[in-house]
Amino acid sequence: ATASTGSGLRATLIGAPLLMLGASAMFAHLHEATNVIWGTFDPRQGFKGAALQRLFAVALVLLMGLVLVGWLVLDSTLGYAAVHASSVLQPPFPMVRWLSFGMGIVFWGLVFAMFLRALPAPAISLRSAFPGGLLMSLGFGLGRNAMALYFSYSNFSAAYGAAGAVVVLLLWTYFTGMLFFYCVELTRLLATAAAHTP
Repeated sequence: ATASTGSGLRATLIGAPLLMLGASAMFAHLHEATNVIWGTFDPRQGFKGAALQRLFAVALVLLMGLVLVGWLVLDSTLGYAAVHASSVLQPPFPMVRWLSFGMGIVFWGLVFAMFLRALPAPAISLRSAFPGGLLMSLGFGLGRNAMALYFSYSNFSAAYGAAGAVVVLLLWTYFTGMLFFYCVELTRLLATAAAHTP
């Protein structure tokens, strides 16, 4: 038991920094790509600027992790309350599922809006970022359910075999990347229109 605990601790101590390094690199590249779409560039250059950018990316990773844990706790609590309240209120089961789905869309829409607001170099308002965040949240929710429905009814493993998991990962990465950059472009257009509105 002691040996397994020690190996688990070593794996955690090695894996956690690597995970943070990879996630911060991804967020740093998203930050640069967002500035390219906006047609601006971050004035923080040099070693100090790169260090600040990585610290900002690490902070975003930690914030998203905390928000995800908080939402999982809230969603589980609401699901538990809905199951125990169904005997008294007797709501239709699809209504409970759609209510949970709608709350998740709005909640993650606000989170993604803050994310879209923080990424580009120019400062934008939350009002301009919220439609893009809401669209991103809706796209993630519908895309996840659509892919789950497709894979549950299609004979996907027979076509790709053991490589099916890699294909699914590539499809999801492509879909989320296209959705993210489309929402960034939408946010840029809305922010530009709001800036030119008297």
